[in-house]
Amino acid sequence: MERTHRAAFSRVDEFTRQISWCRRSKSRRQTHYRLYCDNDDILGRWEPRPDPNEPLPDDYVREIFRSGANGEWTDDTNGVLTMGMPKCRDPNTQAATYTINSLLGDYREHGQPHPRTVITFCDSYLVRWGYFGSLEYFKSEGSLGNYINGIQNARVGSGPLDAFRRMTAMVVLHEFGHAWPFVLPDQRSPTVEGQSAAGWRDVQMLDDVQSINNADNYAYYCLIAGLADRGWRVELGSAEEVSGGLLVQDPSIMRHRS
Repeated sequence: MERTHRAAFSRVDEFTRQISWCRRSKSRRQTHYRLYCDNDDILGRWEPRPDPNEPLPDDYVREIFRSGANGEWTDDTNGVLTMGMPKCRDPNTQAATYTINSLLGDYREHGQPHPRTVITFCDSYLVRWGYFGSLEYFKSEGSLGNYINGIQNARVGSGPLDAFRRMTAMVVLHEFGHAWPFVLPDQRSPTVEGQSAAGWRDVQMLDDVQSINNADNYAYYCLIAGLADRGWRVELGSAEEVSGGLLVQDPSIMRHRS
């Protein structure tokens, strides 16, 4: 168990350091991580890759878009390929990550860094929650407290930790878990058959090995650390912890924030 905990801390430390090293660049060709808000633009950034040995019917593009056929689609701008339709075409997908496993050698533009990752924010997320960027959305500790207490006092739906999943920062953190060099999978949900483990209840129910290898666990770790910096901690051992997370104010854990 102790060895597992050391391994988990090492992975989380590596994850947060990798993100902290990221810097904005004015040149796409120099970047290892590229973020888009174009809903995986079909026939713009993404195009179907036809079989080079077969003639291309006039209605090929229209037909493959309509049927969602499992073909190869390429993003020549970034030199990535995906099997089947780009992921944002699924209305239930909030964001999509294309990383080293989907890089295609003969589509790799000369001079671009390798490896590299492309992350797309889907309209299904942006239309509903795109305004809710990060904990900095709450300009004062009071407004954060009002938000948390309002959710907890309502006692309906999920708890505040699940409500924070709407933040763009949480979506980015989750998708970075899928990015190089981590390439973390989504474990199977222990609560909903056929879905990925996502949300506070799911991440709490995964075992140690699954937790180390599940993208949402890393996002929640960063969220809880950010809340701790603002004087809020998870109340352990409560029924709410399993269902949606219960937060209590505890100034003793608050780190000085400049």
